[in-house]
Amino acid sequence: CRRLAASGRRVVAVDSQMELGGHGDVPDPALGLARRLPVPNPAAQHRVILEAVLNHSPEVLVVDQISGAAEAAAVRDAAERGVQLVASAHGRVLGNVLKDPILQDIVGGVRPVTVGDEAARLHAGHRKVVLERARAPTFTVAVEMEMARAEWRVHRSVVDSVDALLAQQRAPVEVRTVGAGEGGGG
Repeated sequence: CRRLAASGRRVVAVDSQMELGGHGDVPDPALGLARRLPVPNPAAQHRVILEAVLNHSPEVLVVDQISGAAEAAAVRDAAERGVQLVASAHGRVLGNVLKDPILQDIVGGVRPVTVGDEAARLHAGHRKVVLERARAPTFTVAVEMEMARAEWRVHRSVVDSVDALLAQQRAPVEVRTVGAGEGGGG
């Protein structure tokens, strides 16, 4: 938040768990010049996200955790309005988010499609019904954090990664580790 706001961008942090801006009325210095919108009740987070977009005109919206369908819809709405998003969602890997019926919307959702005989022959197991991404993902980039190994797996294109996972292929990722040189690249 601090770095994005210091670069001159309008940054709003929607803080439902008080993980971003700290507890109390005085925001944590980590927010820098970003505006903080505390969420009085976690069930109201989606309304605060919409309020942030409609009333504060952020260029960047930071959300500490997306965990429900209403929040997923609210961040999708923000992205469709041109707001850059930074958020967290719980799932060990991108595939977990893709399989979660509530969270899969933020990575494009999933829909079954019946394919012809020719296309079925190309799919593993000659499947006539395959899964495909339903729409564009809300996020363009995803980062999986593996804290035990101090490792991050960066999906530079959520579109490419989700499409690969749905085709039962390996998602293209860039692995970064702490202490692997300048920039954290590994």
